[in-house]
Amino acid sequence: PNPCFIMADRGGLKSLPRTIKRVVPDSWPAIMAALATLRDKPHDFGTVVLDTTFQAESMLIRHLVEKDKKASLRQVAGGYGAGNEILEGEINKVIDVFFTLNERGIHTIAISQIETKTEKDAAVDDYERTALALSKRTAKVWAAAADVNMYVQPEIEEVERIEGAGDKEDRVKVRFTGKAICHVRPTTGIQAGNRLFLDSPMT
Repeated sequence: PNPCFIMADRGGLKSLPRTIKRVVPDSWPAIMAALATLRDKPHDFGTVVLDTTFQAESMLIRHLVEKDKKASLRQVAGGYGAGNEILEGEINKVIDVFFTLNERGIHTIAISQIETKTEKDAAVDDYERTALALSKRTAKVWAAAADVNMYVQPEIEEVERIEGAGDKEDRVKVRFTGKAICHVRPTTGIQAGNRLFLDSPMT
């Protein structure tokens, strides 16, 4: 209800209706200032959306590197993983604001891109899984903090299957139905989950 979008990803502005309130930060301090305002000042927003965590984290890394006058996050604060610890601490500050908003009855949503990663397991062959397109440590922080981790994908239907010859795989022609499918329970290759016992998948 009545959302306010913090649009770290400016590409999303094209599809966001003009009637929706938004903040378009150009830096990590601007994101934190927007969150502090939403936490501390009176407003009637029912939902706060961070779109996307991927772009917000990119702004944060750039901020840390520039502030410390280093070439990369690995060198920040003397190196040896200190930069990643600071990164994780800053993301936890965002989540703390989200929890404060939740206590006031305001919904919070964090949107992320995903990427495919190879999972290595001693018991089975390596396999592909989808994961948040974030650093490994911050991805765990976001996933652990959320009541619901949703994986959303376009719904497709198989139109035609052409059998592969010999050891070649079948070729499949598909079409998009125009619907999006939302998984909220883990399945093969999908890291979803929820504490609210929601049905999965949902249209």
